[in-house]
Amino acid sequence: MAGDIDRLSDALHDATRKALDAVGFLVEGEAKRQITDMDAIDTGALKASITHKPEGDDSVLVGTNIEYAAHVEYGTGPHDIRPKDAKALYWKGAAHPVKVVHHPGSAAKPFLRGALAATKHEIPRIFTETFEEALKTALR
Repeated sequence: MAGDIDRLSDALHDATRKALDAVGFLVEGEAKRQITDMDAIDTGALKASITHKPEGDDSVLVGTNIEYAAHVEYGTGPHDIRPKDAKALYWKGAAHPVKVVHHPGSAAKPFLRGALAATKHEIPRIFTETFEEALKTALR
């Protein structure tokens, strides 16, 4: 009896990790799809940086380590852009160097929140199927 309970406990723990990993892959893939659909790709660095990883025993973290990702996700308000290591800003096509650019801000493109919203209906199914399979195997 104790062996059966241990086997069942191990199977449920493994199923939880397996389901969370599947959810992580699902949300990660959807976030990458949404970035592509938003035309938010310049270098592709943001899309390539989106990953998932286990967070403790009962959650999964989907995100990115790209510094500007929050600006894409949440947008920005109006702000000034100033040079860091030079006296002026210049870019190809600019009429002349400038000391400051008054940026109007950018709209939010919620690729992470959007990915979760787009996939949330699939998450219970993933857990149900994973746990059903684990229980069938453990209770044989």
